[in-house]
Amino acid sequence: MLTSIAKLIPSRLNECKAKREGGFTLIELMVTVAIVGVLSAVAYPAYKSYIASARRANAQALMLEVANRQVQYMSYARTYSTDLSSTGINMPSSSAANGYTCTSSGGCADANFAVTTAVDTSTTPISFTITATPVSTGCCSTDSNFTLNSAGAKSSNWKS
Repeated sequence: MLTSIAKLIPSRLNECKAKREGGFTLIELMVTVAIVGVLSAVAYPAYKSYIASARRANAQALMLEVANRQVQYMSYARTYSTDLSSTGINMPSSSAANGYTCTSSGGCADANFAVTTAVDTSTTPISFTITATPVSTGCCSTDSNFTLNSAGAKSSNWKS
């Protein structure tokens, strides 16, 4: 009698195991959904913050490029220029590298920042100020303006 019971136990275990291999239980699925929810609740804000800081850095790099070209322009024209086209400081009209489109009339812009240059000829020596203004529909719309002047002074909110 004991031998017949011992023979039944392994077959019962195999039957249970075969039934279990068919899929996931509801509890397992709910635990997985909870884990994915917690991870996404933490990861998405961090991702948005990373994207915003990358866009800020892109605008600041463009501002530094404009300042560099202003200094080069000053060395042969003896003045600064508000014209960013080929007749001014020769910024490319459209750059795939940084995503900005530059025009002769007002500066460079993308979906997140508009970068403009102002020249002050009333001071001696003359000076320029480059301003990056967040676009209202961009990722950094709550940021304040960044500025960079001809002396190399950056605004207090400039993040490096």
